[in-house]
Amino acid sequence: MDNRTLISGENPHEKSMQIAEKILAYIKTNKIPPDKRLPSENKLAEQFGVNRNIVRTAYSHLCSQGYVTSVQGKGHFPARRARPLIYKHSSTIGFSEIFGKKYDEYENKIVSWTKTEVKPNELARFGLEEGEMVYRLRTLRLVKGEVIAVCYSNIPAKHVPDFEEHFENYESINRIFMESYGYEHPVCDSISVKAANANSDDLKYLGISENTPVITIASTFSTAQTGVIEYFIIHAAGDKFILNMDFKNEERADD
Repeated sequence: MDNRTLISGENPHEKSMQIAEKILAYIKTNKIPPDKRLPSENKLAEQFGVNRNIVRTAYSHLCSQGYVTSVQGKGHFPARRARPLIYKHSSTIGFSEIFGKKYDEYENKIVSWTKTEVKPNELARFGLEEGEMVYRLRTLRLVKGEVIAVCYSNIPAKHVPDFEEHFENYESINRIFMESYGYEHPVCDSISVKAANANSDDLKYLGISENTPVITIASTFSTAQTGVIEYFIIHAAGDKFILNMDFKNEERADD
């Protein structure tokens, strides 16, 4: 490994992060395969002139992020990592349609649903009055049986009466909107993206550690017949998921 750049600072955590960056750069630059052992903690401690515990913390950080695996009695190795999934957001094509066209083994599953009163912060968003009801669905998006995202849909009940009667053989919410209620395909009105800490659903379904960042994408969708019909939130593992928005070439979103 290259040690020409000195480890600076007095803070042990800062030193650990610098060493973690160097280890990761070494793996990526040299394309180290998963079966090749990485330098030992003792070797790196000597190389960088730091305490072994600082190197151990660096390796622990990389393990928690999924870049490195630790094998008892053998050492540390680069983790086997699948290629990140690229979500090419479109204002006119839904999440399921984008991934359904790209992956033959794509599927949706409804985990749970409820029907509750509209919340105060939703009144203006949906144009509802107090006491009106909202369907709330938690769904999973899977590719080859692996969960790629946990999603939450909030839909005014007045637009989808007896919505639960259409959950059998569920494929997508947009399909229910169009085939069961005769609405046009919803269009995305707004989108916001932020990094967030993993919640309990993320840890359970995405199989990630507490330290893995989560990409949260929140969107509103509307139709000419209903106005805003859905507030849709996606939670995806930040190390496996890339959001791509190409506003000039949206017709290529399903390429």
